[in-house]
Amino acid sequence: MVDAHGAAWTVRTDWRTGARVPAPAVRPRPQWQAPPTPGVLSRRPLRFFEGLDGGFRLIRFAPALTVGLSAIVFTLWTLAITAAISGIAWAGSGFLTAVFSDPDASAGFSILAQFGAVALSISSLSLVHLLAGATTVGTRAAFDSRRMTLREGWRALAGVRWRLVLTTALLAAAHLGALVVLLLPALLVAGLGSATGALVLTGFGLLGWIAFTVYFALRTAFVGCAIAHERLTVRRAFARSWRLTASGFWRTLGQLLLGWYLSNQLVSIIISPLIVVAYVVLIAIVIIGVSSGGSTTALLITALAGLAIAVSFITLAATAVLFAYLAGLVSVVYFDRLMRVEGYDLVLLRRAEGGP
Repeated sequence: MVDAHGAAWTVRTDWRTGARVPAPAVRPRPQWQAPPTPGVLSRRPLRFFEGLDGGFRLIRFAPALTVGLSAIVFTLWTLAITAAISGIAWAGSGFLTAVFSDPDASAGFSILAQFGAVALSISSLSLVHLLAGATTVGTRAAFDSRRMTLREGWRALAGVRWRLVLTTALLAAAHLGALVVLLLPALLVAGLGSATGALVLTGFGLLGWIAFTVYFALRTAFVGCAIAHERLTVRRAFARSWRLTASGFWRTLGQLLLGWYLSNQLVSIIISPLIVVAYVVLIAIVIIGVSSGGSTTALLITALAGLAIAVSFITLAATAVLFAYLAGLVSVVYFDRLMRVEGYDLVLLRRAEGGP
């Protein structure tokens, strides 16, 4: 029998007792809603070369946060290194005079200076952790196509800035300490008078240092990202990076090494024509000045000073772009590891749909 008043739709039969009981409330049918707007970076695990392209996407999307912060950091870094070297040279001017007066001592000092320059350039890679931490907050916003300025990114790092600075200092000290330990046998053998043995041990020490640097830099690549994104302490961030790089080791190594190599080649291609143009301008200035009757020496000194300043600015700008890309690449690979290991892509999709 049909209930004309519709009561049959609000009750049901309990088949264990035969009694009619109230029916459970019907869940409302969800309304259609538009899919989430695609972000600058895809909310899914990235393919190998998509990860490499992610660094360039971030530079194009948020140049103030990426290139701007990198330029500020490297300007301060260059000024600090220049001041330190100038102070050492001024304090040890008498020692340097004595060294350069002896050809053998001058040659040895030149080799040590080259080693120091290489060690300094390698240790400067630790600045990537500081930059990657700042870039990570911009990368998270890029998944939702939200452009983050330099001021917004700096504010987002409130509470973790000193952790990033401490991490950068610790990693730079670790790389330099490993270099000292591995070259110590060569220095001891050289002190005993065996030049050949010292040379052989130096080669092995440098090879061991390069292997240690690559491995240790990879396993600690996500320390800055973990500090900025997950608000971890320095110790927990090191452990977090070590766990994330345990799986997908070769994929992560390939992405970071290939990205570093390609970005270096790209920067070299860009910077070489600019330096050639600077030299052409220098020659043109000297020729015009000489033809107009000016002092050749004064013109040459002025042109050389201007050339040195121009080359310094070009090098600084190229270095800022290079490290901005490396920081963006590290942050993109970090989120890719989170998606592959922990399903973070589902979190991004849920938040894009308006969920908690």
